[in-house]
Order: sequence, then C-alpha cells, then structure tokens
Amino acid sequence: MSDTHNSTHPPVLWVVTEGMAGTENQCLAVAASLGIRPIVKQISLREPWKTLTPHLGFECAWSFTGDELLAPFPDIIIAAGRKSIAACRYIKKKSPKTFITFLQNPRIDLRIFDLVAAPAHDHLSGANVITTIATPTKYNPDVIDDIKHIAPSPFSKNEKQNIGMIIGGGIAGRMMDQAEQNKIIAAATLLAHDDTINLFIIGSRRTPESLVATLRALNVPSWFYGSGQSNPYAALLAHSDALIVTADSPSMISDAISIGTQTYILGAPQTKRHADLVVHLTSSGFIQPYGLELIPYSYVPVNDSALIAAAIQEKLAKNIV
Repeated sequence: MSDTHNSTHPPVLWVVTEGMAGTENQCLAVAASLGIRPIVKQISLREPWKTLTPHLGFECAWSFTGDELLAPFPDIIIAAGRKSIAACRYIKKKSPKTFITFLQNPRIDLRIFDLVAAPAHDHLSGANVITTIATPTKYNPDVIDDIKHIAPSPFSKNEKQNIGMIIGGGIAGRMMDQAEQNKIIAAATLLAHDDTINLFIIGSRRTPESLVATLRALNVPSWFYGSGQSNPYAALLAHSDALIVTADSPSMISDAISIGTQTYILGAPQTKRHADLVVHLTSSGFIQPYGLELIPYSYVPVNDSALIAAAIQEKLAKNIV
C-alpha cells in the first residue's frame, strides 16, 4: 500500500459510484464500519463507454465526467454500480496498489478487483469473493439505540404495538402493478382498523401516486416523498416493534434485518434476484411472509457492513510488508 497507509495517519478512502443513493449508501456504510471518513466521487461516462461499459475497456481520463479521478489516488476504493466499474479499472491501471472493493456482482472478470462482496442470492464465488447475507447498511442495533434517544417516535404514546409499514414501488422503469397495489391497500386497511396497533406508513419516491392517495385516505400517520416534511425513516426503524416491508427493495429489507426487528414481507418480488433474496432470507429465518397474524419470532441481526470491513482489513494486513 501507499505511504499514507503505512503511516500513523488513516488510509485515504474513495467511495466511487454513479451517485445513486441506494448504492452509494451501501459504500458509505462499509466505510463507516472501517472507521474512515471517505471522499465521495460521483462519476458518469462519456460515449461510447456510457453505453458499452463495463465491457468496452480502454478507459482514459477523458472517459469520465463528474468528480475528477486524479492522482494522488487513494489507498482504498469502495465502489458500486455499473458505471463505477470503468472507474475501478482505470484507477487500478494508474495505481496498482490501490485496494479496490466492489459491492454486488459486477458481471465481469472478478480479477479487476481486490475484493468483491456479493449477497448470497447472487450465487457468486471466487478467490477474492466474500458472500454477504443481504446488502450493507448503516443501521445496526447500536445505531438504532442512538436514534431512539435522539429522534422522537412517530407513533402515538400508548401501550399498543407499533407497526411500521415501509412501501417501495416500481423498479427499473417498471410500475408497480395494480394487483400489488391492492395487496398493500388491503393490508394497510386491515392494520389501520386494528385497535391493538399503532400504524405508521412510509413510502418512497418510487411509490405510485395513486397508491399514495389511497393510503393517505386511511387517515393514519404517514409520510410520503414530496410532502415537504422531514423523512422519519430512521425514527420509524428505531421505534417499531415490527416492520412490514414490500418485497421490491433489497435495501429496505436489509435495513430491517440489520436491526433485529421482526420483519414481514408484503407482496411478490419483482425480479428473480429479489425473489432469490426473499427465499434465502426466509429460509434463513431473518424474515417472514406477511399474514393476517404477525407471529413473533427472533433472529440475530445481520451486519454485512462489518463483515465486508473485516474482510478488507484482513486483506490489507496481508499486503503490508
């Protein structure tokens, strides 16, 4: 590694992504587990790399737009997203000693990277691959305890059970179909009329407007994207006795199972990868399918961020001479 890494100063770490919140947050979570404040690099690509990455190769400085990728290069890179693969390959050519970790399955030659961290449902293997349970997240029981003391509960102050309902939406340009919306409406309506429950509903920017309108009409506490109010997502995670999460978002499911809260999955996954994730997490005891009765269960919280951070530290230690 570089002189920076061998000195008493912490290593320099870049997080390199396309700027998408979901993938960037995963990288930031691993950086936090390493205890290193990262420099965030959000990049895009010029043509023909934009269309043909990651298979084109031959990247040069001109290939990239956005934040500059200039020397001195960092000791460590944590990257995610298709476009970031080109940046990883370019930096590795310029700085072979930079340790590059890629999150998720890059679907190209794994030897480009020093470490690949892919979830079990990707079925990826290799000498430089570690398998995570789901996706890395900044949330864990300690973080949740801190949030409980800082963020006020969005729920009513009574003895009822607090149920958080977290709703995603369409993915990859595909709208959530009406059948899935109807499942969510039916579940929310039932819970809203249960006298033993405090229900709070939270949506995402992907939640269809028609579904948002119907859920608002239930007159239960809720938050939806674009409301102008602060997002209570972290407080919802911290103060919920149980969570009901739609099946379309691995990141939301990963957040839930990383804090140890009972997590019930509502609806059908929208892709085969999502379906594989749900099957794996269900068979491993981390989640349960949503039903009319929320049967209590327990499990050891997942901590994929710490797992990846430990693997990075182990490999770095072996490389230091």
